[in-house]
Amino acid sequence: MTRFFSVLLSGVLLSACALENQTPAQAKTLAYWRFEGVRNGKPLGRGAGVRDDAGEGNNLVSRDNFSRPVEVVDVPLSLMPQADMPQAGMPQAGMPQAGVANRAGVEFRGNDSLFSRNNQRLNAFNFSPTGSNAWTLEFSVRLESFDGVLGLLARERGQDRVLERVPNGEKPDGEKRGALQIVAADEDGDGNYDLRLEIVDGANEFKNIVSPATFQARRWYNIAATATNDEMKLYVDSLDGRGYQLVGSTAIRGALDAVSGSLVLGRGWNNAPGSWMNGRLDEVRISDQALQPSQFLFSTQSGAGATAPLVKTAAAHDVKLFMGADPDAVAIGRTFYLYPTGRNIGGDNWVFYAFSSPDLKTWTRSAPILNFKDIAWIYADGNPRHLPWAPALARKNGKFLFYYAVGDQNSTPSRIGVAVSDAPTGPFKDSGAPLITGGNGFEAIDPMVFTDPKSGKSYLYAGGSSGATLRVWEMSDDLLRTVLEIKVDTPPKFTEGVFMHFANGLYYLSYSHGGWHSPSYSVHYATSTSPLGPWLYHGPILVSDETRKGPGHHSFVQDPTSKQWFIVYHRWQSATAGGDPFGSGGRSLAIAPIRYEKNGEIAPIQMNDDVPVLR
Repeated sequence: MTRFFSVLLSGVLLSACALENQTPAQAKTLAYWRFEGVRNGKPLGRGAGVRDDAGEGNNLVSRDNFSRPVEVVDVPLSLMPQADMPQAGMPQAGMPQAGVANRAGVEFRGNDSLFSRNNQRLNAFNFSPTGSNAWTLEFSVRLESFDGVLGLLARERGQDRVLERVPNGEKPDGEKRGALQIVAADEDGDGNYDLRLEIVDGANEFKNIVSPATFQARRWYNIAATATNDEMKLYVDSLDGRGYQLVGSTAIRGALDAVSGSLVLGRGWNNAPGSWMNGRLDEVRISDQALQPSQFLFSTQSGAGATAPLVKTAAAHDVKLFMGADPDAVAIGRTFYLYPTGRNIGGDNWVFYAFSSPDLKTWTRSAPILNFKDIAWIYADGNPRHLPWAPALARKNGKFLFYYAVGDQNSTPSRIGVAVSDAPTGPFKDSGAPLITGGNGFEAIDPMVFTDPKSGKSYLYAGGSSGATLRVWEMSDDLLRTVLEIKVDTPPKFTEGVFMHFANGLYYLSYSHGGWHSPSYSVHYATSTSPLGPWLYHGPILVSDETRKGPGHHSFVQDPTSKQWFIVYHRWQSATAGGDPFGSGGRSLAIAPIRYEKNGEIAPIQMNDDVPVLR
């Protein structure tokens, strides 16, 4: 068994192909990462290595401490037949091509990533027409719930994450790119995602394949991408017994550009939080020829497909809304609108959407209402990433005002912008300059505009996280400018996500407390007889429970008909999340009715999985 395995890793030459009637390629395995040698259940620390099982010395290294341990119980498996087992006993998990056990994969959360070292042969391997001009990239992937576009793996250009500009192609001019990446995208937020293979070919042109959006979170898939001098293909094995299926192909001119660079697992070209991988990878192999499907890792010797084993998992609660975070809710007429944090649609390109509903049950997504690429001042700082956070909507003089934050604070402080439209579903036109710029210990995030029903004056509330400071400005009549800043006290336990509403003759200032990715994230509130304080702190009203973690960054909305108030918020949700919100993937939106006590206090909110019924 061991001898056969070592021969397989050093080269690929298998039987005639059953899926495509072509002569199998004889290929050299450039790198193969199986993750079998990583310590069971231990997080990977900074500088930790993952060996190259092909014996080519192309080991991977972690630049940062992993937030998650290596997984050992949930990997893509097939059972070795009893007759082929090296010793008697229970059936063992085995790879169809080699018959060796597959026991471990690696899990990525947040900014976890693995890189091939700069001095390795793989980085300098020339895929251009002057080189081998062919390749195959294979891996297994299981993604958690997510929203937008996630990078799975990529080949960068140059050293130390230097990405070059490509002047032509289908993407926006001047966007920075590497040489190759594979991403997953759920742009509709419906829980199904597509796979995208993107390269810069030997003619320096951007080429891509987009599969149908039929893949689901929390399921394993085996992926294979191949390229020759003139064609690129993408295959997916859904572990349903059908084997690898061709999901797309495209003509190219040269299998890849000639620029060397690191291979990175766990993200794509764009190293931004919104595009970091959220899930697991396993069995990553790179070959120097375009293999046929019968030669792929999870094809049997006959070319048939492998079948996934039954894996016992706890059922997650059903979330009635959709994936998203930081929702701002408003009611206009008899229609409810939600405005969550923006979504990535590729590279450093972000958009906001509006969601509308007549009943809080059925939600319809609008076309993009605001695109960062249309706002010049956002990119004028030259930073490589700009993140669209926590928007809010206001209405004045027949116009709709859309406020949003541009993060995160790196060399440029975070900023708040404002855009205008004639409709709540846009499109919105930006004012042309930041409304508020952070700095000096203040993070300009989480804007919220409140108009005092008593005085008619409008105020902008903002701030939080770094410095955890609340600031308030009086706004101009058109809500496009600040008139003056008003000094207010920051209430106890304030972290971010402020919201103001008026009910029962009181002003309710509510906000999030704790780390946004922690079970401590929760909603607290204070009251006052003025929109500017002083604040009487009342404590938390929404906290984590056994299976729903980190509820927060909320808004309140009143049903115009019944006058019932609701809280709209986000949370991580999984029956197996334990104390770690990231264990259940992305954040989901949720809605709950609220109840005011006779003394004006808000009764504690019990989370459930029901959609409120309008009366």
